[in-house]
Amino acid sequence: MAALGALTADRVVAKVGQPAIRFKLPMVLSATIYQGSLVSIVTASGLAQASSDSAGEVFMGIAEENKTAAASGTTYITVASCGIFRIPSSLTVAATHMGVKVYVISSSEVTNAAGGTNDIPVGIIVGIHSTGENGLVDVFLSPGGAVGAGGSA
Repeated sequence: MAALGALTADRVVAKVGQPAIRFKLPMVLSATIYQGSLVSIVTASGLAQASSDSAGEVFMGIAEENKTAAASGTTYITVASCGIFRIPSSLTVAATHMGVKVYVISSSEVTNAAGGTNDIPVGIIVGIHSTGENGLVDVFLSPGGAVGAGGSA
């Protein structure tokens, strides 16, 4: 199965429990961020956009709404983080992925360190919802991937 790629519409991302924090981030000019998208800050501007495997991004959380910014820094997106979310993975998921740190591959999915180019940390796999190619994993999200070292299966 091919990678999912960037989101082009809203999606519901299952929350496993309630996220500890929600916050608002100013958005990049003309950016569209879909509900359920992984959201990153562009370090050069400090503004939010849908995550991608691009240098100069820091992962922040999951978009709780759909927004398009009319002007840079004047539109805010609500993001949830520091909770457990069920996210598609580009991995062929197996039980050995428990405790593995995952990284942004697109605005819609995560991978292990071997799957991306820039290794932008998202969090750690704390549950396996479905195994096999493009399985669903429960990830404890952490802005900047600050939680734990994790493995690299």
